[in-house]
Amino acid sequence: MFPIYDPVTKARLETLVNQAANHADKVEDELWKTSIRISTEATTFFEKVALGCGATVAAVISFLGAHSGRLAPPYLLRASLVTLVLSMLGAMYRNWRYPNYVLANYQSQQYEALLKRERCRRDLFLAIPSVSLQDGKQINAASFAQYVVELEESMAKSIANFKRREKRINKK
Repeated sequence: MFPIYDPVTKARLETLVNQAANHADKVEDELWKTSIRISTEATTFFEKVALGCGATVAAVISFLGAHSGRLAPPYLLRASLVTLVLSMLGAMYRNWRYPNYVLANYQSQQYEALLKRERCRRDLFLAIPSVSLQDGKQINAASFAQYVVELEESMAKSIANFKRREKRINKK
């Protein structure tokens, strides 16, 4: 027979678990939506770059054919083409790096939300004996608390790695 527990404490802890679970689900949904949006944006960007490069090359060839021998000063065309290539490379680099920043940001948020959910579940299991829905046996609160400690250690490393990726990408 289970001892009698304060129903207010039980309700509060269950509410915290539900809130943490809902938050984790929302963060995970945002991560997937962002991943899909980033892949779509990357595809459309590189298509636009390819069209722009082709149009620029066609315009330069047309311009050179119409003005051959009459360009003054002669270094102007070379300088403008070098500037065009550098700006296209810079834009491509930015669009190649930015999705990594966004994904690192959302992944760290997702891991933090999942960790918060597991901490709330641990607090609930430690305060109030709970029964597993899978097998109908009582959940061992001490082993679940140990699981959360191990999870905190592994997720802390992952979160630190994501934060480091965010900072590294943000600096460049």
